[in-house]
Amino acid sequence: MADDPELQHFSNAEHLNQAHGTIFQTLNRRGARDTFYGAKWFEPTVDAWAKVPVIYAQEHPDMDAFDHDPAAELVRIKGKIVGKVENPRISNTGHPRLMGDTRFNDPAMDAMIAAGELSLSTGFRAKAKNGAIDGPVNPHHVLAFKEGANDLPVDLGSGFLNKERRSMGDDEKKQAKGFFARLKAKVKEEFPDIELDEPEVKDDKKGGEQRPPADNHNGEVNDTTNDQAGKAEIERLQTELKNKDDALKAKDAELQDMKNKADALEKERKEAAWNEFKNKSYVPKGYLHKDNEAKTRERFEKDRAGLLEELLNKKDANPGGEEGSEEVEHKNKSSISTVGRWDAKKGEWVED
Repeated sequence: MADDPELQHFSNAEHLNQAHGTIFQTLNRRGARDTFYGAKWFEPTVDAWAKVPVIYAQEHPDMDAFDHDPAAELVRIKGKIVGKVENPRISNTGHPRLMGDTRFNDPAMDAMIAAGELSLSTGFRAKAKNGAIDGPVNPHHVLAFKEGANDLPVDLGSGFLNKERRSMGDDEKKQAKGFFARLKAKVKEEFPDIELDEPEVKDDKKGGEQRPPADNHNGEVNDTTNDQAGKAEIERLQTELKNKDDALKAKDAELQDMKNKADALEKERKEAAWNEFKNKSYVPKGYLHKDNEAKTRERFEKDRAGLLEELLNKKDANPGGEEGSEEVEHKNKSSISTVGRWDAKKGEWVED
């Protein structure tokens, strides 16, 4: 793979343009095929993302086919290698995210980012179990593609970011609006109860509507207020998400407490039933002697009907019993008015 001409851009720095901060994947969320992407499985192999290619195409390559013959697979998907990943890392500020920088060798990619037209999707191998990733992620590639009505990222929280610190032009504003629109849609999908509507415009002290900041002397819009409003909105969303997570944790704790109480009540019920059984006059003392008690208790829990039938049959077969005059008197009373034996499974006396 290293001999392929498409990959030679990686070792030729003069082809590489500006690095773009990138959110590759939001974690601890459900991704493709409704699979849960746990952050713990991305952490062990995070550095490996720096070794994968960034491929521009409208579909993911077949990973096995790409490994076997990268050039042929790129031709099949009408794609090309356009850059690489730098400084991959897991960010735990706010919601966990797989982040890094994307450096392109194709200036067309920079133009598409500026126009808000370029999206991304990660390609990796991982084991899955019960609807969740269940083992370390093995990074393979990053797909960059042009957004369209039918081509949208599964992870709406992912995207390319511009690092330049300057007033935003129309292209950059379009990109930012597209990113926040996807973020808002993702939040609305995961937490439909959260209100994301714009706050009402407040009047100033003179009773007039507040106006946006005026243009500065250079004819550029002053974006300081907009930046502060954007930060405030992000902080508000993070607070909403935290409150939602706290509420879910409280509900889980409440359910666990109810389960513990139910388990305790069930244990008390079983203990009461066992103690009542042990005190029955038809239970021979030998069944409750030392190690025999544990065996009898197990039979009582798993096959109570069979145990009762056995004891009642013993009572009929041996009226004298081993328990002395009290048991003899009780058993003789039972036999005075009844002929036959007690069938515990049927719940009735039957004639022999």
